[in-house]
Amino acid sequence: TAFGYLLLVVFVQNSHSFGELEDLPDPRIIIVGATGAGKSSLANALLGCDPNSDDCLFQVCDSVDSCTKQTSYGVGQWLGTGKNFTVVDTPGFGDSDQEDDLLIQEMMDVLKNSVGYTNSILLLLNGQETRFNEALQSMLIQMSSLFGEQWWEFMTIGVSFWSYDQDAIDDRNDFCTNYPSKCKDEAWFKREINDQLQEKFHLKKNFTFVFTDSWSQTIPNNKDPVQQEHWKEETEILWDIMESAEKEFEFKTIDDILEENAEMKNEIKWLNEIIANNISELSKAITQNGDTISTVASRVNLNEHAINTIEDETIPELVQNVDGRIVQVEDLIHEEISQVMSEMTAMHLAPVGTVTGWLGGKSTELPSGWQLCDGSSIISGPMAGQNTPNLNGDSLFLRGAQPENAWNVEEDQIRQHGHSVVDPGHKHTDRGHTHVYTDYFNVAEESDNANDRTVGSDSTTHQTRFSDPGFGDLTIELTGITVSGVTGAAAGSETRPRNMAVEWIIKVE
Repeated sequence: TAFGYLLLVVFVQNSHSFGELEDLPDPRIIIVGATGAGKSSLANALLGCDPNSDDCLFQVCDSVDSCTKQTSYGVGQWLGTGKNFTVVDTPGFGDSDQEDDLLIQEMMDVLKNSVGYTNSILLLLNGQETRFNEALQSMLIQMSSLFGEQWWEFMTIGVSFWSYDQDAIDDRNDFCTNYPSKCKDEAWFKREINDQLQEKFHLKKNFTFVFTDSWSQTIPNNKDPVQQEHWKEETEILWDIMESAEKEFEFKTIDDILEENAEMKNEIKWLNEIIANNISELSKAITQNGDTISTVASRVNLNEHAINTIEDETIPELVQNVDGRIVQVEDLIHEEISQVMSEMTAMHLAPVGTVTGWLGGKSTELPSGWQLCDGSSIISGPMAGQNTPNLNGDSLFLRGAQPENAWNVEEDQIRQHGHSVVDPGHKHTDRGHTHVYTDYFNVAEESDNANDRTVGSDSTTHQTRFSDPGFGDLTIELTGITVSGVTGAAAGSETRPRNMAVEWIIKVE
């Protein structure tokens, strides 16, 4: 049967040593699913190839039976332009060829000896079918036996044949608006599949879904901006799942497990031999002391009782103690590995209070433990209860300072300075002028003494006179120079060096 080629998936978190494995890039994803679900088409689309093109890596056909008769893998850039990754295309089980045994044997060989491990498993379902038919259930049972129960922990549900052209979107929305009890949108599909997986396979996990319609990448759909926007959103979710996986599956055959079990059995056998030798030596000592035993029968009985106790209780107890010590040693090794990995990780972490520039705000979420410098309240970590500095809202630069001056904000300021001005001077020219005045004097009358200095006897007269015109040059040592706008440089409402805008973020925990 198919279960004769059992393949186990083992959870690992340390370095990889897989012998003669292919040098394949990470992350790695394996696509599994029923025949006709579109696994090969999706694999081609993830590599940036039109699924209808004859130049794609994975073969696609239109027949009912699966074209994919062997497990194959491809390496390329994500969506044709991104980072390198590895995608593995697997055959569908349960079609009319009845080749499940050979397909599983071949899959086991490729996964074990070529791929080695994976970061994610994508179960691809046809979006037009919401019921698990017998073939799909049989395939999932076989795959669960093939991979082991832990394969569910690394599984994401992919949905094919779920169109995102505007007409299809409008049809779903209109139907849900008019018939809400019969609505069949993305939320409905997720509920249906989660319920069936939990019921039929006794699972408690709510799976993540990606609606990756590979036919949106065919002509002319690849020119439709609505379909391309949804394709981008859904594939970004899948990429994040692959790249953020902290653990991997290592593929091991039953022979690998049996070899490990044989080594453990040999170790237990060796321990049993040591115990048996001790018992033999004890029996020999009893025989050599036969004369003494005959005289002290009570001691013989005690020795026999002791021997029986050793045979019945001590041997199993010793074996159990040895097993317990082996487990303890393994636990200590895992603890040491975890501690070393934690210390290595901590070496790359920024300390709490670190402020750095960040350009990812338009496309990625804020990293864990970081908060925007926007004056918002810090709710966790050693700095809880304080507000982040409002560097972004106030458009502030950062400069070095002593610890007691940290967090202080300095307002705009121009350093005191002077300007050198040269003024050659100027002059005013006088074109000439006169001064007018009136000259009063006494006139002597008849029979009067003009010099007697008496008013009554003399009369007074006057005459208007003018001074001679004159000319002069006047020089005034005053400046009329003013200092105005800036020339030869950009001018505005603030003083600043050339810069680029970033979002400031602060490490809070």
